[in-house]
Amino acid sequence: MDEKATILVSSLSTLVFLIATCGSDPTPAPQINRVSFTAMDYGFRGLQFIPSGMTEMVMTNTGRELHHQ
Repeated sequence: MDEKATILVSSLSTLVFLIATCGSDPTPAPQINRVSFTAMDYGFRGLQFIPSGMTEMVMTNTGRELHHQ
């Protein structure tokens, strides 16, 4: 085989290998916990403990007093 044919076969083999290994990931996406808290004047209300792992935290402010300017 000449040099150009060797490079072509090598490149095609690499391309086929890369395409074959790019299949879908069998690992499911991680579960994301959603935790809500309520902020009020001089306190918070919400869960005492949060599950481990990725967590989305949502805070709602129901306070009426201006705490900063």
